[in-house]
Amino acid sequence: VDVADWDQVSDAVGRAERAMGGVSILHNNAGVSVSEGLEAMDPAAFRRIIDVNLMGVFHGMKAVVPIMLGAGDGRIHRTEKHRTQPRRPVLSPSRPRPRWNTDRPSV
Repeated sequence: VDVADWDQVSDAVGRAERAMGGVSILHNNAGVSVSEGLEAMDPAAFRRIIDVNLMGVFHGMKAVVPIMLGAGDGRIHRTEKHRTQPRRPVLSPSRPRPRWNTDRPSV
């Protein structure tokens, strides 16, 4: 199932509900990332990141919450993929010389 596609998520949740008599747990665990920096990143690649990492979470919850509310119970768990970014210079108009980011996790 492509979590970025509402129709696929909705259909999969509907099939699960019919097959199991309900849905009591959703585990949102999908994510994508790219390794190139902003200047090299294709806008379509960034759109895919947003569609999977943000809209995929929304689609999953939107599909199961009505079922869970109807049953009066349910749990939603979400895991995130963290990775350490390599050190890269940050340039801004107010800071023309490179300033290095410290390593920090990102989603």
